[in-house]
Amino acid sequence: MDNFLNTKELKKLLHIKGDATIWRYIKEGKIPQPTISLSKSHRLWDKNELLAHLVAKKDNSLAN
Repeated sequence: MDNFLNTKELKKLLHIKGDATIWRYIKEGKIPQPTISLSKSHRLWDKNELLAHLVAKKDNSLAN
């Protein structure tokens, strides 16, 4: 499961503390929806997809 990040790992990567921030970032389009939902409280993000999304967002913000 090295290619997936759980919520705790995602928060560490993004340097955020609260789960609410993750869901706000999803709603704002800053990060993609979780790739896999194992349960209501356990979701996983594909690491490569997440990083590609973040790079694309950064590139778009630099182009504007």
